[in-house]
Amino acid sequence: MEWIIFPILIAAVLVWKAAYGIPTAGFAQPTWIGGRRAKRVLGDGLRFVVPFLQQVPDDHVFSRKPRELPINFSFFTCDPKSEVRRELDFSALVLYRDDPNIMTDEGYLRRTEITDKILTDGLTADIKSVVGRFGGLHSWDVFIKNWKGIECYLNGVLRLVKPPHVRPHEILRYLPEDWSGDEVPVLEIPWEDRLEFYKTFSAPIGDLLRDELKYPEWKPSEEEKSFGIDIISLSIHNVDFSPESKQAIEEEGRAVDRISAAEALHEAKVEMLGSYTEKGLESRDALDAAERDLGQINKTETHRVQGLEGLRSIIGGR
Repeated sequence: MEWIIFPILIAAVLVWKAAYGIPTAGFAQPTWIGGRRAKRVLGDGLRFVVPFLQQVPDDHVFSRKPRELPINFSFFTCDPKSEVRRELDFSALVLYRDDPNIMTDEGYLRRTEITDKILTDGLTADIKSVVGRFGGLHSWDVFIKNWKGIECYLNGVLRLVKPPHVRPHEILRYLPEDWSGDEVPVLEIPWEDRLEFYKTFSAPIGDLLRDELKYPEWKPSEEEKSFGIDIISLSIHNVDFSPESKQAIEEEGRAVDRISAAEALHEAKVEMLGSYTEKGLESRDALDAAERDLGQINKTETHRVQGLEGLRSIIGGR
């Protein structure tokens, strides 16, 4: 019987070294000893590799379960009329999952080349680039008031091979039969008109995005291929003035108030000066009277002797 135990032990060791449990909804790419990736992808459940020659590193195990990626950055906009620049804070949340079907040209799983830091930094930079380009075309009120257009646009460019502004005719099938709104354009929408296009047709474009998996030719987008992920959605949480911009706006408001008050005071002084002059006061005395009535000089302040009696008689001997 001893000769039977030895093969059983060898078989048990081989199975132990070859078996890997991949989590539910997960997938993995094994590597050969030495680190070279194997050209195969393991699905979830109990999977086997070549014993002693292959292994499954922890950083090569991924999940199809949705994950959240916060996106936060600041960008500048410029009001085309006033040419005043404002800094805005942008906050959004990307919902994504790792994609086992996106491979490199060499046949390796693309996601194995992308660390979480590369994914976060890269996706943030790409979104910031798009939003920043709009910042050079539109003033800040467009971003603060038109979240729907921006959000819809970003979902289109992040999730589809050809977003709706490239092929606007695709949304025709999603328009209601009684649609009485703007006519759908035929040609690609230029940059300066895209936010308005996405705002106007946000409902049919939203329906189109929900159907993205029905049309294999729409997926994956260039962004998804770059990072080896399937982007489920992007939702904007906030677009608002940065603390520095808010402070600058408050200071500008106070300056405007001071200027308005000074202009109002000047107009009142001019009116009163004309009134006192008509009553016979000389220019200097009339100015003193107007400024005293407006609280700009003290009542006990000494006036010139000439015309003082006339001044007292006109303003009640104060």
